[in-house]
Amino acid sequence: MAYPDVTLSTDPHNLPPGVTILEDEVVLAGFPRKPIRNSGDLPKCFSRVLADYLIVLNDAMSDDERQKLTAFLGRLAGTRGTREEECARAECLVMLGAKPAAVSALHSVGLHKHADAVAVATTLAELQAAAKAADLAERVIRAAVSSDLASAVASARSARAAAETAAEWMAAAADTAAVSAARAAAAAAVKAVEVLGSSGYDWQQAIDALDAALKIGPQAPPIKPIVAKKGELLDKITLVALKKSIRHWEENVATKTIGKIKIGPENCALCGLFFAVGCDGCPVSARTGGIRCVDTPYARFSELLHDLRFESRALPTPQNICEAMQAELDFLKTLRPEDAK
Repeated sequence: MAYPDVTLSTDPHNLPPGVTILEDEVVLAGFPRKPIRNSGDLPKCFSRVLADYLIVLNDAMSDDERQKLTAFLGRLAGTRGTREEECARAECLVMLGAKPAAVSALHSVGLHKHADAVAVATTLAELQAAAKAADLAERVIRAAVSSDLASAVASARSARAAAETAAEWMAAAADTAAVSAARAAAAAAVKAVEVLGSSGYDWQQAIDALDAALKIGPQAPPIKPIVAKKGELLDKITLVALKKSIRHWEENVATKTIGKIKIGPENCALCGLFFAVGCDGCPVSARTGGIRCVDTPYARFSELLHDLRFESRALPTPQNICEAMQAELDFLKTLRPEDAK
């Protein structure tokens, strides 16, 4: 299951509502929130190889595509492995992330021979040699180079760099080489997406490579449940979503005009977790015994808002709607473990 943020962002200072996945991951692991610009900003229990690959993807994705990364919430802390495990992860990212990206990108611009050579590479050395040949081919036809060709060969060049640095990591045990390999593998994917969009290669393939690499070496420990009121249980991811829902309603309460009020499942972090599964596991449903926020202040608020005519949306928020929003905010706050009696 994916655990969505309200909005994942490229900006480590944009809080709230935009946050990067690694900042949420740090909080879930029990550390104070702080900006994460690179893997060196993370606690030592995080795999730098996995983190740097993820950071490159996060920074290159559109806002909509970036939300796919929420599938990795709760899976990154505690993954720091041995040299051999980090080495295997780097190789996995190169062969499953960089290689198919380079193949798709080279095919897209007609460099089929070189794409095929990259595709059949089974070792880092073979991948390095094939990607180098594609790089040299681009230089021969540079006079006719197009922007797509440049990006396609840049994908191959990144794959080559990924293979080279991964090989260096294997030979020299240099931490920086493994991290560089991961970043170069992600860069190959970025360049492929620049050329192909969602045709032939898309972000999901790069994400799948990360998922495979995460299965190598230490795994994140299970999220420990937190006892809430009336015997309810909240895991840490659900608690993060609850706190974000509370922040969302604080923003609604502070809104001065009706048109700026944000409602609906797409604006609720808890709905992002539980709406598609019939609210099973949602702390709101656990409290009321119902689904879709029945028997909560939200139901009354929704009725009031629905009764307003469309042309009223630019007017100041009426007092009765302000009171209904405050009631919903107060209700959500009662679901927090710290408010248990």
